[in-house]
Amino acid sequence: ILERSLEGGIAGCLGNNQIAYMFRSPEGIEIPRMRLVLAALRQPYEDDGIRISPVIAASVACGLGQADAFDNLLRRANGAMHHAEETQSEEAVWYNPALIQDLRAIRDFGGDIVRAIAGGQFSVRYQPVVDLRTGRIREPQGSVIWHHPEFGEIRSPRFIPILERNGSIRHLGLFVISRAFEFLHNFKRRNPGRALRAGIKLSFAQLMDPLFIERVTELQADWGVEAPEVNLIITQNVEMLEDPQIFKVMRELRRLGFHLTVDQFAMAHSSINGLAAIQYDRMLIGTGVYRRKV
Repeated sequence: ILERSLEGGIAGCLGNNQIAYMFRSPEGIEIPRMRLVLAALRQPYEDDGIRISPVIAASVACGLGQADAFDNLLRRANGAMHHAEETQSEEAVWYNPALIQDLRAIRDFGGDIVRAIAGGQFSVRYQPVVDLRTGRIREPQGSVIWHHPEFGEIRSPRFIPILERNGSIRHLGLFVISRAFEFLHNFKRRNPGRALRAGIKLSFAQLMDPLFIERVTELQADWGVEAPEVNLIITQNVEMLEDPQIFKVMRELRRLGFHLTVDQFAMAHSSINGLAAIQYDRMLIGTGVYRRKV
């Protein structure tokens, strides 16, 4: 679609579900033309009886002549993409230095994440998952918020990738798990005899930690939480699905009794070997995927 809409360009996959497209034009790309490209990309299609409506976020970075290297253009486009995803913009977002000034400062954050956690800068909020047949809350799913002292409230999609790259996600991940276990502990104490399962999102970077299982079981013991009371949600990251360490940790989590939910997008792009090796209880499907009506 991109090659038909913007002839003469070069497309490349950046990993996960991101595509970069380089297009050379003396007049650049105007907003009306980009709207036509997005409309074409968002057209629904069917795959094996399932109707899929793509959810597309787009950003544009422009360079002049040969002065701008590809990595500079890509870095600018990524900065604009963060804004497009956060605001769920229907339009493509053009790179603007002022737009991502706060994002750059967050990316350059060099402080001690452990100290930030201890200082109360992070909190966990819960979103209820409701059974539509009964109207009862099936499980609360936690998400972490960063109350940054300079930039205010920042939601996880903006800082989790940064903490994954610098390794700090391990500390923050254990904090989120501990708060979720504390939540379950308090719920059971106040509601004896009532069952509830809590959903906790995990990064693949956490599963690469060789001490992950040990740390989780220690927190279990501290808060008196049973493994079947926890649903660990493995978020999408296509490249990591073939890692033997991931398989090992997920198998051990299943053996211990934890429920596992895997993101549908990651599973759809895994190999046959990956599908066979990963054992999971549920698959997370986005709102853009639904079955065709007969």
